[in-house]
Amino acid sequence: MSYPLTTELKRPKYRLLGLVGQGQFGRVYCAIHRKTGRLVALKDLDRQRFPTHQFLRELRFLLSLQHPNIVACQALDHTRTGRYLVMDYCEGGTLRNLMEQDRALTLTQCLQIVADTLAGLHHAHTQGIVHCDIKPENILLRVNSKGWQAQISDFGIAQLSKDLNHAEGNIGSPAYMAPERFYGQYSHTSDLYAVGILLFELLVGERPFSGVPTELMSAHLNQALKIPTEIPEALQSLLRRSLQKLPARRFPSAQDMLGALQAATTELGLGLGKQGDSVRLPLYPSDLILEQCPFQSLHQQTIQEPISILASSSFVTLTAATGCPAILYKVVKTPLVTVIDIESVQSLSDPLQVTTTSLDSLVLSEEVEAVIVRPPACFLITAHSIYGLPIRVTRMSPSQLANFSANFLCTLDPQGRWMAILSSEAENVPPTVKIWQLNRTEALQLSSPRIVACPLLNPKAIPFQLIALDPGHGAVLSRKIGHQNDETLCEVFTRRGTLIGSWCLSVSIQQAIASSVPYKLFATEASNPQSLLLIDLKPFRVVRINLEMQPKFFAATPWGCVVTGAQGQMILLDLRGDRVGWIAPILGSDSETTEELTALTVLNQYTFLLATWNAGQGQGSLYTVDLRQCDIDLVF
Repeated sequence: MSYPLTTELKRPKYRLLGLVGQGQFGRVYCAIHRKTGRLVALKDLDRQRFPTHQFLRELRFLLSLQHPNIVACQALDHTRTGRYLVMDYCEGGTLRNLMEQDRALTLTQCLQIVADTLAGLHHAHTQGIVHCDIKPENILLRVNSKGWQAQISDFGIAQLSKDLNHAEGNIGSPAYMAPERFYGQYSHTSDLYAVGILLFELLVGERPFSGVPTELMSAHLNQALKIPTEIPEALQSLLRRSLQKLPARRFPSAQDMLGALQAATTELGLGLGKQGDSVRLPLYPSDLILEQCPFQSLHQQTIQEPISILASSSFVTLTAATGCPAILYKVVKTPLVTVIDIESVQSLSDPLQVTTTSLDSLVLSEEVEAVIVRPPACFLITAHSIYGLPIRVTRMSPSQLANFSANFLCTLDPQGRWMAILSSEAENVPPTVKIWQLNRTEALQLSSPRIVACPLLNPKAIPFQLIALDPGHGAVLSRKIGHQNDETLCEVFTRRGTLIGSWCLSVSIQQAIASSVPYKLFATEASNPQSLLLIDLKPFRVVRINLEMQPKFFAATPWGCVVTGAQGQMILLDLRGDRVGWIAPILGSDSETTEELTALTVLNQYTFLLATWNAGQGQGSLYTVDLRQCDIDLVF
């Protein structure tokens, strides 16, 4: 499907990354400024549904409001067929998106979002502006290290205080409208009533009143408020006052309601702005309740040396579909050398016939830090070198393809046609990304030397990972150290060495992996160890997935991601971040056990390997797991 703005906005100013929202008045796009690399939201408003006087009214309101909890307008621009607002971009989506996920928020997270909304409303009210349409769809979210920062958007039907006596109609969202709104009357407390409905929905999981618009009108005017007894009394009192039928009985201002909210959190022993708590809400959570499946393995092989890395060619080449044997690489680190055992894995399509045959065993004097398989070759990455090894040739020593005097970063595109390497030429010299075209024959040579130097946009950031996004693009992840919170900078480049933009995320990413879908990443973050981030780069979206464990390993699969904890427990996530399976731990939770999970690799869409090691006993196990034998919500 094509959209008007997509075809009209072909001037060099912005690069469109995708449609992120659509309402009755127009569409919102994620875009990037071609010169500065800054992300923006382009709000394209339909002339017929949103006439010029309304457009100018919203623009006037936005330009007069400058607050961290209100989406700011940066500019006004035009295409040949229309006009659009250039707005701040919120990568966390809307509060409605967050509420509809199969993951309950914590109590602190819910209250922080409401507090941000009240702070933004207080600023708008002091400027004489009543929003008139507070609802989850109009609360946008910025992801940060402590959760989310809420920002109020869409002032399309906002009213000025001095014009309240002249308001026309009862336009708005009936589910969140104060009783007086149904008669065309407005006040600052009308917004606070809507915030009360919002808080009730976050705490309970549903709104206090439901039905068609006429039923909602009757309920808001006449129906008594019923608050579940499970809600703490401090919050019950807050809800009762904010949802009074008569405006005079509500909180007189957003500042007063925010003060009452902060007092309630103090009484509950919580602190706004702090990370995490153990109280999960809504009280009637939308979480998909999954029964923990017992761990089952098709095969268990005893090993005498700890396996630090497992890598396979099958996930890349879709071995299960072609019937070709997979090549498995086991990396064992000893005090002096690194041993790479190479095996052929047979009959992956039949879970009862999975066998391995030893092909070769290699020894390197350097410690192998990563193994990247891109047929027809396998690449061994050490601290200062890159080695190449043909997949189907045995009894052959790896060839050194590149050597560096200092630490470096590298990645290969999914098709194995190019390699990106980031390194510094000399001390105090900003690093650059160099693109090497690969020779895809089994001769294993970096083609000479078509190297395209790609300087980074932000040389002061500290790069820590390179990721290939698709056959034509890669990304540099860098740590951008701020005064208060760590930030992660993502700079995207083409295979020709052209930087096309940067994405800044207000969390400190520890490690990221590419999923089976281009431009979609799974990542762990330092400030929330029991969570996983699902990051879409096109358009830019970030979803935080709360877990009951700290990820030890995580690996991409064709259907999503498998995440393992320290005890070998596994959570299976689909490509939307929804949980589709939960497998019990391999290892016991007894504190006396010294066995730990050491490596994970995916063989195909339903088979993967797990390695464990018991230092006290001097041995471990290699497990072959087939998800078709588990009771999970996946169809293979």
